Amino acid sequence: MNIIYIEDAPDVRDMVELLLQSWGHDVRAFDSAEAGSEALQADNVDLLISDLELPGMSGLELMRQVMAHNTQLHGLLLTGHRAEMYRPHLPERVHILSKPFDVDELQKLLAGLTPAA
Repeated sequence: MNIIYIEDAPDVRDMVELLLQSWGHDVRAFDSAEAGSEALQADNVDLLISDLELPGMSGLELMRQVMAHNTQLHGLLLTGHRAEMYRPHLPERVHILSKPFDVDELQKLLAGLTPAA
């Protein structure tokens, strides 16, 4: 699966990027929604994973914008807040995981997604 991952904390970003790659995914990681947004326009992406709280544009705002224009893309929003409070603001194809998340839970969620055609 082709994944864009956005996380502003470098240690977390590096760890999750390596984990996703070890599972066989192609991952491009960015430190801001703005940088990731540019890559989303240029690349064939199956999944956007983003932290909720980012400097500049938030992950929630990015998901809303991207999902409005790309009906094939899946999303995963990572948050340290109560996940269910964001559910009404997002399409069904965006999943939410509360941090810290269980690695097995992430792997199971990814296994259930179908890559974009």
